[in-house]
Amino acid sequence: MLAEEEINEIRNMWKDSLALTPTYSQDQFKGSGIVMCGGGVTYFTCAWIAIRNLRHVGCQLPIELWYLRNELSEQCIKQLSIFDVECKDFLDYEETKLTGVMLKPLAIKLSSFKNILFLDCDNNCLRDPSFLFETDEFVNTGAIFWPDYWTTAEDNPIWEIIGCDHFQVKEQESGQILIDKEKYWKELNLTIFFNEKSEIFHQLVFGDKDTFKFSWYALKSAFVMVETEPAACGYLDEKQEFSGIAMIQHDLDGNPLFVHRNLVKWDVTRYNERLFERIKMFKPNADNKEYKLGYSEIGRHFFMDLRGDVIDMEVNQDLVDLDERCLRYLSHLWDQKFYGEFLLRSHFVMQRFKNQKF
Repeated sequence: MLAEEEINEIRNMWKDSLALTPTYSQDQFKGSGIVMCGGGVTYFTCAWIAIRNLRHVGCQLPIELWYLRNELSEQCIKQLSIFDVECKDFLDYEETKLTGVMLKPLAIKLSSFKNILFLDCDNNCLRDPSFLFETDEFVNTGAIFWPDYWTTAEDNPIWEIIGCDHFQVKEQESGQILIDKEKYWKELNLTIFFNEKSEIFHQLVFGDKDTFKFSWYALKSAFVMVETEPAACGYLDEKQEFSGIAMIQHDLDGNPLFVHRNLVKWDVTRYNERLFERIKMFKPNADNKEYKLGYSEIGRHFFMDLRGDVIDMEVNQDLVDLDERCLRYLSHLWDQKFYGEFLLRSHFVMQRFKNQKF
């Protein structure tokens, strides 16, 4: 727990940061598009599959893929351009010390789009998500967030730091975010600040994901949180125990839309390894809810299981088709010469940084 003096100091820190917010440029940001962060072998592999799938389901929105310097090869960039993807190096636009998930809000800020659907690169769409920009919820508020499994504890100092008591609102899952950048320029820049001060805020809100929601709360700004809780999608292991390896997120009407494969990413997926077999989700108005995040010694990966008042069912044909389609994209990628060269290049880059002495 933090002392009152520390809470006041952190509160003053984020409020002071607002004075440094750059001016929003209407001439700089136009239209709607999809933004991803996808550098390095793991995330490029996932992005390749997500992008191929987006085009398959009919999404024609322009896509920007953001990365840092050595994370992509020229051939990777060239191959992605075939699918109307523009790859952008953060350091060509702004000097930053942010890395990993902390780069999400910066990618949204620097993107050329005014209206942005940010997608984690391991997030695969069951349908074309373009319609989200036309929903009343987005037109009226300009910000749509999706829930995680948990809620933030009432005694977490973050509530006092930002001056809010909306304790019952779910934590945010930032695998998909919809933002009108013009409406929420200050909130977005505050989110970046929260991530720049990760040694403070990531300890309070467990990483980047809730830095968006709490920035909106801090500035008393409106957003829509999708009401349908995420489901867990996975398979039964050799012991017939459920291993959820992806989150299913829903549209505003409660229909499945996103399959965020966050616990077994595509770069470590085995040949023809089908993992979308079953879905677990809580019953409407369930009272008994248990969440188990564990590690499977059999599958060699983390998993999520939902227990209590749950619905346990086989996946529908849409998920079977998505699983098979993405596996085909992965197999095709493995066969590409540029991908093999990228793997080798990435190995030497990583070895250099690993052995570098400071």
